Amino acid sequence: MLIVQGAARQREIATRLALGGSRWCIIRQLLIESLLLALLGGVFGVLLAFWGTRIVNIWVIPHFYRHTTTFRCGLSLWVLAGTLGLCLITTLLFGLKPALRLSKRDIVSELKASGGRVLGSLRRKRSAVSVTGQIALSATLILIAILLTRSAMEIAKPEARVSLEDKLIVHLDSASVGYDTVKARRIGEALADHLASLPEVKALGTSSKVFYGGGGPIVIGEYRSESGKPLARNAALAWAGRDYFTAMEIPLLQGRLFNQQDYAPDAEEVMIIDESLARKLRPDGNALGCFIQWGLFTKAEDGPFRIVGIVAHLPNLEDGQVHAQVYVPHKPGRLPPILYLHVANKGMVDGLRQRVITEIHTVDARISVKWVKTLAQIHDNHNSVKTARSGAWLGLAAGVTALFLAALGIYAIKGHMLAARTSEIGIRMALGATHGSVMGMILCEGLVMTMVGLIVGLGLGLGVAKVAAGLLYGISPVDPVSIIATVFILGITSLLASYIPARRAAKIDPMKALRYE
Repeated sequence: MLIVQGAARQREIATRLALGGSRWCIIRQLLIESLLLALLGGVFGVLLAFWGTRIVNIWVIPHFYRHTTTFRCGLSLWVLAGTLGLCLITTLLFGLKPALRLSKRDIVSELKASGGRVLGSLRRKRSAVSVTGQIALSATLILIAILLTRSAMEIAKPEARVSLEDKLIVHLDSASVGYDTVKARRIGEALADHLASLPEVKALGTSSKVFYGGGGPIVIGEYRSESGKPLARNAALAWAGRDYFTAMEIPLLQGRLFNQQDYAPDAEEVMIIDESLARKLRPDGNALGCFIQWGLFTKAEDGPFRIVGIVAHLPNLEDGQVHAQVYVPHKPGRLPPILYLHVANKGMVDGLRQRVITEIHTVDARISVKWVKTLAQIHDNHNSVKTARSGAWLGLAAGVTALFLAALGIYAIKGHMLAARTSEIGIRMALGATHGSVMGMILCEGLVMTMVGLIVGLGLGLGVAKVAAGLLYGISPVDPVSIIATVFILGITSLLASYIPARRAAKIDPMKALRYE
């Protein structure tokens, strides 16, 4: 923008030189103007950084660092000094080039050059390159921002195959009661039977933890495998109690669910696995009767467990990755800590919260309830989902900023280019060019530059996206939706930024333009 603006001031600088101004005075004047721009931009940037750190301290840290009060985000003097220094050096360098070029003592030719208003072919090409480069860099930024935003939204949005709003999760403080094994089992069964009998409750399941598909440090291996290689790493293991699969609406694909005999202390070690692990065991997915074992981190040692059922894969609501999922019977030695209530109607959930606590105390007043939440609330409060949503907002902010800078830069450069072509447009209109033909000519030139910039920018953006593919979830680096959105948004923005100067140029009075200077 500084280079193009300098080209438009060529006659002004030539006049100053003709009136006795030295080359050093011209260079000093232009550098001071660039310095003021750099300082004003730097001050505004410091204000934005200050507000940004306050937003992080007020909104972000309380969500992600609830257990510490000492962590705070602030401005680093070294980073601030380095950023301001780069801002200053960059602006001065870009201001130095037009200053050196414009301060050359070629006064007569500059004053004669068609009144100083018709840009030469070389200057016009430079301006076109500036616009094309601006569009290309903006397309790269906007494409990456859209990819990151879509990736974050994919993580944050609830899985459509799992209904979260009608699952009420009750967390009991089972350790504080202190019952022995026999009494804990009896009270647990009575509590589950009583809550399941409520008309609002469609099904009730129990488990030892809140589980909805996330991975863990579990290694799954086939029992007595010749290769010794594990079937799956970072697998998910859940201890399932009565009616867990019914309450969570996890369909049974093959075999059977756990029965009462499986929960007995001396029962055979059995396991239910998901369909993804079944396909790893057997290509056709028919893994019933196979024996597997599991362990922590590196080696599968605990087992063998006989596979008695295969269920559908529960979509991972934590990070979206496909982790193998296995279930073992929760053999109660104490009260089940987690109750899953599948509520018959979503509208009944809010009214059922307090009633559940009352009904639990009706069975046993000593049982303490830590919290009662829906599965949707637990999902929304998960750190991975919070991070994803923050990433979506940051990606959206980056895209809007890039779009604003693109529109501003394109508008400024096109405005300077058309202002320098006032005489040319006046001549064209004097020779019969119409309002529509002038606008069409200018918009066609803008369309060509926009298309070239988009092609280059999309190529750069896709290259960056492939390198950073590990940061994307649920979408490919070559995402058609993101590409179409980038082309549409930046194309419309570029054409609008060209339309305003084109409309102004088409309203030029030919006689005034020819008489100008």
